[in-house]
Amino acid sequence: MSGNRFQAEYLWSADETLDFVNRFDSERVTIHLDTFHINIEDKDMEKAIRICKERLGYFHVSDSDRDHPGHGHFDFKKCIDTLYDIGYDRPGRGVLGHEYNADPDPVTAAVGGYKHIKQFLR
Repeated sequence: MSGNRFQAEYLWSADETLDFVNRFDSERVTIHLDTFHINIEDKDMEKAIRICKERLGYFHVSDSDRDHPGHGHFDFKKCIDTLYDIGYDRPGRGVLGHEYNADPDPVTAAVGGYKHIKQFLR
């Protein structure tokens, strides 16, 4: 998983993470991208997703402020469209994990995040 400079000493960007993962000669070693970290470390969200296309195994969504999607300024329509463009919805792929602050409570946050993401799903 790519992280950010506030949480780890390495693997901050999608480029750096892809370089690391490609060192393993195994399709079982994949990349876990996270919108919160992409927002901090990658200048171009679409590029970050596209370069990881072949190695993308898991994708977390949270907004720019680490709250549920729709709470901050992250462009989830563009993000989800890019995931479709790279074929992330094909069988065996396509998992979108929701990881964000449970504010004001876990159920309200989960429902709000799901409703926001659902409008962009095909």
